[in-house]
Amino acid sequence: MKDADRRPRAGGGEIALSIVAVLACLGLCASLYLNWLHYKVHTDASFSSMCAISEEVNCETVAMSQYSVILGLPVSYWGIAAHVLYLLVAGVGLLDARRKREAGTRGWGILSIMAAFAVAASAALFCVAHFAIGSLCPFCIAVW
Repeated sequence: MKDADRRPRAGGGEIALSIVAVLACLGLCASLYLNWLHYKVHTDASFSSMCAISEEVNCETVAMSQYSVILGLPVSYWGIAAHVLYLLVAGVGLLDARRKREAGTRGWGILSIMAAFAVAASAALFCVAHFAIGSLCPFCIAVW
């Protein structure tokens, strides 16, 4: 019998946690870009972003608004922190799953709470962007 045949296969929990980790990496990249964009629109008057498409779809408009900062930090900082936390929790869940051959239940409980908060925050951020600012940012939407 080959070693590969004796090794248990990844369960659905491991696959799902791996997907969460990949999505968290993508969200982290988008949040890092938004952080750079926020800095550029506030420090370089000649800057023009690739997503300044129209009045209704414009990352610069969103980044320049009073709503782009929460509790003294750009919203992108909160996105970076959230995605790093998603990565850490998914990583711990994957380690648990690999050690115990379980679905990493410790990670799923925390991820569920984080997901509920993220849904509420995403809905609030969409409403602010659409109704208060009057412009949507494609990268922000990707992070939501």
